[in-house]
This record gives sequence, C-alpha cells and structure tokens, in this order.
Amino acid sequence: MIGKIIKSRHFERCVRYCLGKDQAFILDARGIRTSSLQRIIHDFNMQRKLNMRLGVAAGHIALSWSPRDRGRITPSVMTQRAREYMDKMGIRDTQYLLVEHRDRPHPHLHLIYNRVNRRGKTISDKFQRLHSGRVCTELKLKYGYMVSPGKAGVNRAGLRGKDKVRYQLFDAICPALESARSWQELEAALSGKDIQFRFRYQEQTGEIQGVSFAAGKIKFKGSAIDSSLSFGRIEQQLSRNLVRSIAAGQHPGSTAGIPAEAPPRASDLYRPEKNDAQQNEQNRSVESTRGLVRQDPPEENFMQQKGRGR
Repeated sequence: MIGKIIKSRHFERCVRYCLGKDQAFILDARGIRTSSLQRIIHDFNMQRKLNMRLGVAAGHIALSWSPRDRGRITPSVMTQRAREYMDKMGIRDTQYLLVEHRDRPHPHLHLIYNRVNRRGKTISDKFQRLHSGRVCTELKLKYGYMVSPGKAGVNRAGLRGKDKVRYQLFDAICPALESARSWQELEAALSGKDIQFRFRYQEQTGEIQGVSFAAGKIKFKGSAIDSSLSFGRIEQQLSRNLVRSIAAGQHPGSTAGIPAEAPPRASDLYRPEKNDAQQNEQNRSVESTRGLVRQDPPEENFMQQKGRGR
C-alpha cells in the first residue's frame, strides 16, 4: 500500500480526472452531492469559500495496493482502509470523495478532499509525503499487505511523466555512484547519459547544502529521487570509494594498502565556479547584511562631538 500525493489547485480538474475514466466508481462521499459531476464540483467550491486565503484547497491522494493483494482488496475494504488512512493523516471534519479506478492491474483509488474543513479551518499539508509514507507502512504491517522490495520492484513500463524521469535518474545515478571516487568522475559518468547535476549553496557562507539532478527540462533534488541520493549520502559514498581505491593502490600518490593520509571530502575536490546569477545573489545578500551592522564613529570625531556637547 502506497499513497501518492498529487498537487492540484482546482477541484474541477481533480474531479473531472477521477470521474472521467470509463472504469471509475464512486465508493464513498461525505458533505457533497454525487448525483452529477457539476454538483460535486459546486459543493467542494462552496465550502472552499469559507477560507479564501488558502491558495491550494484541493487535496488529492492516490492510494494503491500491490496486484498480489487484489484478492483481499474489495471495494468495501478499500473504503475502510481509506477512512482509516484519512483519520491517521488528520483529514477529518471535511468533505471528501473516494473514487475507485479499475483500469490498472493493481487496486487503487483516488481521494479528493477539501483542505478547508466545515468550520473554515485549514487542514495542514506540511510534511505530508513523509507522514503518508509512515501511515501506509503502519497499515501494511497491521493488515499484512505486500511490502514492496524498494525501487527494484517498481514496474518501469507503467510509469509516466515525472515519475518515469525520476526512476530513469535513479537507475542511471546509482550504478555510476558505485565506482565514482569524486564529483568529477560522477559528472563524467552521467554526462554520457545526458544527466547534469547542480549544487545548491548557502547564501551567507557559500557552503554546499544540496544537489539536484536534471534530465532535459525536468529537475529533482537528489533526496527527492531517493534518500540515498541526498548530497550528504553521495558525499559519504564518494569518500568511501576513494578510501577503497587508495587502500587498493589505485589512487595516484598512494602505497597499496597504506593510504598516506586521510582523504579530503569529495566536495572539497570539486568546487565548480558559480554562475553569474548565483554570484550576484550572494553579493546582494552580503550587501544587505552590512547595513545591519552598527558602524561606530572614529575616535577623533567622537571626542570632538563630546567637546561640543560641553
């Protein structure tokens, strides 16, 4: 069981997508009339007006189970699990719509809910992906659902759009990272696959804080591709690879099995020049902080002012 958070600003788009398929079936609804598509959209938008300050009021989550669980996942069970999921996610006291889709081999449903509850309060979506993952894991263990063997068990052929690119990046970066000993070597291995990476810098100090990878026009933070591809994790892996190569005598200036000294961090060996936009942004940041520092007058001027005061 997994939960995919889908961002959408408008109820109309969510509802039309979920109900527009031939094999779409409404499982459950609360606070809305389901007699027509127009009434569903109207009722969501009416409650949304209780809090017009909220920019994104439409909540949309797809809940999916493994094809191996199909025999156990009836429409009634899907509804019960979705209600339990919503409760644990804090989605309460609001309108919602549950729609089952039967166009894929795996059982799945779409949950549309109003982030403006019946009292006009906002249902938070902070850390929602992290929270959803924990809730799904809890429900999988509670009911004995199939546990996916990680990204290796994902059917690549069924992926579309950004999800497809995310897994393409994952499948390309991980093998390159197994042997790369530096960011330069990783860059060279990925450039042949038309993949680029870019560091994110801390504005005040210029220290590297993160890394993102891009294929064409689509870009992801390393940690968004997989937790093992965050800047810190990659840095550790490159350093381990470098230590192993030194110990094996495969690194220039080393004696087999006896590294002369502890190797530096991988990022210290690779400091690409910042582009003009990044450098200008840092310069503006530094200039903006100078005005906040009190400048004391020179001692001579201070004494003259003190004398005049007498």
